[in-house]
Amino acid sequence: MYLEVCYKDDTPVGMTQSEIFADAIAGEEQEATFELDFSNLVEGIYYINLDIFNMDSLSNHCSYDHPLKKVFFEIIKDNNKSEIKWDRRYWGSVRLNDISIL
Repeated sequence: MYLEVCYKDDTPVGMTQSEIFADAIAGEEQEATFELDFSNLVEGIYYINLDIFNMDSLSNHCSYDHPLKKVFFEIIKDNNKSEIKWDRRYWGSVRLNDISIL
């Protein structure tokens, strides 16, 4: 499975891909549960595009299910944390992890 994340204005943010989790067999149903970590996304409204696919040994891609609907979600950050006010125009949608002092 791969997942494309976009901002509400259709700006691409990134994509991720799962490990292989099942061998598809025609006529059989498969069920799996996934967890995604969006902690590096800044506040805003995003959507995901999802594709369930398979790849053969030559990396040929075969899509089994590519829903045409966008799944929207909103990131709301904790305002009690002291950090710079984010501006997507300059820094994009991904906030890197905090700098650690060693």
